[in-house]
Amino acid sequence: CEWCMRGDDQLCGSVSCTCCEGAKGGFADYIRIKDARFAYAIPDALDSAGTAPLLCGGQTVWTPLRQQTKAGDKVGILGLGGLGSMAIKFARALGTTVTALSSTEAKREEALGMGAHSFVAHADQEALDAAAGTLDFILVTLATQQQVDFTKFFGLLRPRGTMCFVGMCPPITADVFTLGFTMLNITTSNTGGRKEMVEMLEFAAANGISCEVKTMPMSEINTALTELHGGSGGKKFTGRYVLTNQS
Repeated sequence: CEWCMRGDDQLCGSVSCTCCEGAKGGFADYIRIKDARFAYAIPDALDSAGTAPLLCGGQTVWTPLRQQTKAGDKVGILGLGGLGSMAIKFARALGTTVTALSSTEAKREEALGMGAHSFVAHADQEALDAAAGTLDFILVTLATQQQVDFTKFFGLLRPRGTMCFVGMCPPITADVFTLGFTMLNITTSNTGGRKEMVEMLEFAAANGISCEVKTMPMSEINTALTELHGGSGGKKFTGRYVLTNQS
C-alpha cells in the first residue's frame, strides 16, 4: 500500500499486532513466519536478552527521537519506566542534551546513570519553575490509566517546542490558544517501519545500547510477575523481564 511503499509499514491498513493478538510460537525454538522481511538479524555485538525489548519499546522511542529531534536539541524524557530508560540512552547517544523528568527524586541516580545530563522532580514546583522554557522536545512515555494534567509540562518547552506522546498514555486536554503564543506542537508516534528497525539495531550495536533487563527461566514466570507488580518487597525494577527457555 501507499504507507508500506513509503517505509511506514506500521501505518499499513492491514497491519497485524503480533505481540498482543494471540500469535503462537513466541517461546518456540523455531517458528515459521509469514513474511521474512520482518525478521531482523540481531548484530553480533548485541546480547539477545538486552536487545529483545528494543524490538518493541526500543523502536517506539527510537523513531520519534530520530525523526523529530537533532543533535544539540534539549530533550526531556517524561516517565522513567522501560520506555523512558531506553529513550534516555538513545537520546544521549544521538547527541541531545537529556533531562529526565519524574515525579519524585527516587529515580534521580538511576536516570543519571543511564545517561541523563540532568533530572527534574516535577512534583517540586520550585524545580519545575527553574526548568521552565529550557526544552526543545519532550517525549512522554507514561503508561497509566490515571488522568494526568500535562499543562505544567508545556511550560518546560521553548518556543516552537514539541511534546510527543508514545506508548499507553492517557487522554490529554490542551489549551491550544495559549500554546499558540509560543507555537508549540503536539505529536504522536507509533513504533516504526523496517527501515527504522534496522537503523536502530545498527545504532545500538555501534553505541553499545541495550535495554535494562532481568533474565529469569520460564519456570519462574510467576516470580517475575510478582516482582513486576512490586510484590517482592524490594525496589521495583524499571527495566524489562526476559524469560529464557530452559534446555
